[in-house]
Amino acid sequence: DYDKFVSMMNNKAKDLGMKSTNFANPHGLHDDNHYSTARDLYKMAIYAYDMPIMMDICENSAMLIPATNLSEQRKVVTTNHMINNNYRCYYKYARGIKTGFTSKAGRCLISTASKDGYNYICVLLGAETTSNINDRNEFKDAKNLFEWAFDNFEHRQIVNEDKLVSEIPLKFSWDKDFLQLYPEKNVYAVVPKGIEDESLTYDCVLGGEQVNAPIDKGEVVGYARV
Repeated sequence: DYDKFVSMMNNKAKDLGMKSTNFANPHGLHDDNHYSTARDLYKMAIYAYDMPIMMDICENSAMLIPATNLSEQRKVVTTNHMINNNYRCYYKYARGIKTGFTSKAGRCLISTASKDGYNYICVLLGAETTSNINDRNEFKDAKNLFEWAFDNFEHRQIVNEDKLVSEIPLKFSWDKDFLQLYPEKNVYAVVPKGIEDESLTYDCVLGGEQVNAPIDKGEVVGYARV
């Protein structure tokens, strides 16, 4: 049932937290009530990324469709030039995922790229259409964004659980006036390359101006922004 299927699509979008999306059809052709955002499409792509065999399908540049009682064997070629080395926009680190186009939406692309242990996802909407099939803007822009991310960011430790962050006055204790505060655990994040440890600052937000004894090691007294 067409309407029931569209309803299921919208229910799934809601489950995925796609708050700015509404589906009006299952095929994606233009409808004023059929819309989404880059952030919502990212949420859907992340969900699909972890589905069994999803990326195995998306990474194929071509597939043979067996003959049926209604058609001969056919070869279907991807519209994603980033994973087809016959095109100038081929990018060896790219993996899927989906192209899209309508005259009102422009050229759209959801793609991923993996290099040196780093995996990024890129959502591009509304790229201009070019007359040269080998020189498509959405593929060039995606490649440039991936290369920028690979060249300029790294995953590294930004919080050390053994490094003192701050102190807070301690009341009702005979032998200590201040309590030393340490992070609960090590924290890692993707940050710009070249950041020195000295440039990382901690903005501590504590539960009060002081803590009262007795207090146990590991007890949470606030949090810190890095």
